[in-house]
Amino acid sequence: MVVKLDLRIPGRELKNKNEMSSGHLILFSLVALFFISSFLVITVSTWRTVSLNYKRTELLNESIALNNKLTIMDKEFSRLTARNGAMESKIDFILDDVPSIEFLSYLVSFLPDGLSIESVNMTTTELTIIGKSRKEETVLALITSLNSSNIVESVELPSITLGANGMFSYTLNCRLMSMLRIKLNEIKNDNITSLKDYSL
Repeated sequence: MVVKLDLRIPGRELKNKNEMSSGHLILFSLVALFFISSFLVITVSTWRTVSLNYKRTELLNESIALNNKLTIMDKEFSRLTARNGAMESKIDFILDDVPSIEFLSYLVSFLPDGLSIESVNMTTTELTIIGKSRKEETVLALITSLNSSNIVESVELPSITLGANGMFSYTLNCRLMSMLRIKLNEIKNDNITSLKDYSL
């Protein structure tokens, strides 16, 4: 006759099963929490990366737009500068002849007969007259008239040469009166203002 004895403590096996189930549940919860945390970290990182790339694209587009605007402004500034330079050149070209024309109209009043003027170069301090004459005395008469006028302070020794055609070529270098220099500057400044106002 064989007798089997059950030496196990009643309820211990059930307790062990319950403990194992609780451990599995905790482990599963930790694993699930890890995956959820990893998913959230990956999602946030991806969102930040996409957002930064979008902002970077926006900044790049703004930079390109600003560079295009600067290029257009630079071209327009260059065009206006060139136009202004051309306008100033035209004004200077016109004004350079204004005193000479006014002086020629004055010079005609006492110009001796038989004498011609080919060119007049006038600055605010000096006057140069180049021309031709049939007689040398006529050139000397012109010098006398210039010395007695109220526009010439002094006349240098003239350069008079006899050409092959029997005509005398002469060059007169004169120094203008101080008051005339002031007047010429006033005329030039007034004409500059008038022409600039007209161009605007």
